[in-house]
Amino acid sequence: MRISRRLIFFLAMLLLCLSISYALFHEHLENSVSILTKNVGTYRYDTVGVGHTELGAAAGWSGDRVLLRVFTLDGTLLNSWTAFLPEETGGIIHSVYPYGDGLVFLGIYSKNAETLSLYRLSSSGGVDLLMRQECPGRFFSQRRTNTTLSLMTEENGQLSFALLSKTEGVQCYAFDPEDGGLMKTGSYEYNSPYSVLVTPEGKLSEGGVDSLILDGRKCEALPEDQIVTRLTRARIGWYYLDARSLGVYYSDLCGTSVERLYLLDNVLNALP
Repeated sequence: MRISRRLIFFLAMLLLCLSISYALFHEHLENSVSILTKNVGTYRYDTVGVGHTELGAAAGWSGDRVLLRVFTLDGTLLNSWTAFLPEETGGIIHSVYPYGDGLVFLGIYSKNAETLSLYRLSSSGGVDLLMRQECPGRFFSQRRTNTTLSLMTEENGQLSFALLSKTEGVQCYAFDPEDGGLMKTGSYEYNSPYSVLVTPEGKLSEGGVDSLILDGRKCEALPEDQIVTRLTRARIGWYYLDARSLGVYYSDLCGTSVERLYLLDNVLNALP
C-alpha cells in the first residue's frame, strides 16, 4: 500500500510538471515538431525581409529580446540568434534586411512609436545603432504613418534606403561597408508616396496614387487608376504591385512600357 501511494504521488507530480512545461514551452515544442516533421516552422514573426543575395530574414520578439533568423529562399536555416535592445523593449519591429548569414539591419519603433531606429545586428553579438529619428504626431498611428523607412536596395555591397518624414521630407542614405557608417546621398520633398527606392547615387524612385517616378523621371506608360506599391528594381526593369487590382506589373528601365504579369487574387485562389 505504501508503494502504491508513492507511485501515485510520483505520477501526479510528473503530470503536473509536464502540464506546466507544456503551458510554458508549447509554442517552442510545436515549432520544433513542425520543423522535424514538415520542414516548416510555426513560430510567429513580426516581419520578414529578402536580401540581394537570395537570403531571407525574419525578426520577432522572444521575451525581452529580438529573435533573428536568416535563411535561404528555399527554406534552409543558416543562422539564428537573439539581440538585446533595452531601449526598444516592447517596440514595434518595422523591417529587417539580411546583409549576410550573420548580419542584418533592423528598423524598429519604440514602444509608443516616439522614435524610429535603425540597427545593425550581428550573430557575434554586435549591436550598432545607425540612426534614431523622432516621430512627431499626437496619436500612435499618426507617429507611425508620419515617419517610416523605405525598402532597402543593395548594389556592390552598398545599401541604400530613405527615411520618409512628413515634417522633414525624404532623406536618402547609403551604408558603406568599408567605414560602417551612413552617408546622406540626397533630399527630396515628401509627396505621400506608397513605395520608395533609392539608388546608390541618391536618385529617388517612388510610387503612389496614379504616380510612378523612376530614377527621377515620370513613367508616362503607367496605366490609369493605379496605386503603385512594393516597387522593386531588377537588372532588366522594375516591378510593382497595384494595390487597387492586386496586379503585379513590370516596367522597362526607362518607364516607356508597362505590362501586367499576373493578378495576385488569381494566384491566391489557386492555392489549396
